[in-house]
Amino acid sequence: KRAMEREHETQINAVRGQHAAELAEALAEERGLATEAQDRLKLEVTRLEQEAAAGAAALEAMSSSAAADAASLRDLAAVSEKKNTGDLAVLRKQLEAAEASNEEAQAELSALRERLAAAPLPAPA
Repeated sequence: KRAMEREHETQINAVRGQHAAELAEALAEERGLATEAQDRLKLEVTRLEQEAAAGAAALEAMSSSAAADAASLRDLAAVSEKKNTGDLAVLRKQLEAAEASNEEAQAELSALRERLAAAPLPAPA
């Protein structure tokens, strides 16, 4: 009976050993897969970080370009404003001269009308 019990225990231990070996193999395989997944994730994170850095550099360049464009437009607007102010001053002077000339012509016309009114009418023929 004792020998049978030992034989039975030996068989149980053998089965347990087999199960332990299978579990150890499965665990090693899972660890390998987990390590591969972790390596792929690290590569993906590195790639995304590089893309983000490149995107940030591109945005910085675009921002610098936009700032330069804005400064150029401000300068152009200032030059245009000065030119328009100068043009407006010239037009005002021309208008003043035209108004003065018009007043002189009106005065001459009034004088001619007065002279015409004061002139004797010719006798009917």
